[in-house]
Amino acid sequence: MQITIEGVKRTNGNNKHQWPILQAFSDQLLWPVNGAMVKITAEEWKTILTAAYRQESPRVAQGLDGGMVLLGHRTREFKKEEWPDWITFLESVAADREVKIPVSKKQAAAMGCYE
Repeated sequence: MQITIEGVKRTNGNNKHQWPILQAFSDQLLWPVNGAMVKITAEEWKTILTAAYRQESPRVAQGLDGGMVLLGHRTREFKKEEWPDWITFLESVAADREVKIPVSKKQAAAMGCYE
């Protein structure tokens, strides 16, 4: 038997709030991938933005077939206390890049995003 005591990493409300923002990036912006400007998925935006939020130089590994794979932190590792800063970071980057976010802070609070 093992007992582990950990802090809360995130709430469902925290998680729900990030996806409309990440989807807005995916829907509204192009990003350079393999030399071409293309739309990327919300999950891919999450990887890019998480690395930027952590201010880390990306770790790049060789893929199994010779490509490159970006390694880094995942939002599931964030502590509950980090979520307000993470969401503020997403909103700031969105504003800088003129991405329209579909969920207001008031709506997010009503969804329990800041619990």
